[in-house]
Amino acid sequence: MADDFVKRLRKAGWTPHEGQRAYLRCQARFRVLACGRRWGKTDAAAAEMTHRITTRATSRQLAIAPTLAQVRIVFERMKWMLATAGVAFTAVTTPHPIIRVHEGGVKKAAIIHVLDARSGHEAKNLRGRGADHVLIDEAAFVPESLITEVAMPMLAASNGRMTLISTPRGRNHFYRFFRMGESKEHGFWSRRSPSIENPLVSK
Repeated sequence: MADDFVKRLRKAGWTPHEGQRAYLRCQARFRVLACGRRWGKTDAAAAEMTHRITTRATSRQLAIAPTLAQVRIVFERMKWMLATAGVAFTAVTTPHPIIRVHEGGVKKAAIIHVLDARSGHEAKNLRGRGADHVLIDEAAFVPESLITEVAMPMLAASNGRMTLISTPRGRNHFYRFFRMGESKEHGFWSRRSPSIENPLVSK
């Protein structure tokens, strides 16, 4: 991630800790982050998605979480980070949260960046979409079919990236994806990220 972008966020009050920096530096196509509570996974994900908007000519990103209330947290953090980075954007919250960035910052100009924020319960409405990056927050708590049958095919045409972030939930599909990252299978990367990595969490 570009130093100037991180510097702007630091000035506004957000500085990535060591674990977040390791995630932000990772270039793997599929990233699996197993986090403790209050580690800061939402901030790290929002920063990476915002950075894609500030460094690419175009992007289409999708954020998914088990509930709409949960995915709104990523949406709100992205709004703050885009504003901090000086990016002009429009945002709506109904029927679901969407951020759009228009060419030249002019609302009537062509849309060059889009972030859709959706609930995992809306899988049937997500089929057929394309994206260059998909974030699934609390991936251990959404159906495996949402990841493998809905989200992954979205990346086929763009050869895009997927980020799976979650607190663990036993040895389910999220655990299997995490083990693939440990073995570096099929472009996967994984990292254990305990809560204590966050300096704001008391020992």
